[in-house]
Amino acid sequence: MDQILTFLHEKYPKDNLTKISADESLEIQNQFPEIPEEYIQYMMKVGWGGIADDTLKIYSGPVYFDEIYGYESEDGEIILIGDDFSGYCFGYDTSSWQFGETSDDGEWEVENLNLLQFIKKRINLNE
Repeated sequence: MDQILTFLHEKYPKDNLTKISADESLEIQNQFPEIPEEYIQYMMKVGWGGIADDTLKIYSGPVYFDEIYGYESEDGEIILIGDDFSGYCFGYDTSSWQFGETSDDGEWEVENLNLLQFIKKRINLNE
């Protein structure tokens, strides 16, 4: 987490990220009790908004699939936490809490990465 934060501050100092408060964190955890802690920590330490010159956008909180795509996902109850400004979104399947990505036509694909690995890959930050 600290590696991402340092990288973003040094390479993209104009990124305007907003950290969530402890109260906002509790609201998300109350709504989604099994949401991965990594997501909560990311939101509290790094924050939401456009990152890496708008390579990715992290939403201010999880949104349901149908709020973005206008219809229910056939792949289960998907919540989305961000997008790539090109129609692809990413988030979690709430039945398994697996991290994944949706294509611009809404097709869900499980990623073999967690949130931090996904962000590092997308902003070209090697571990």
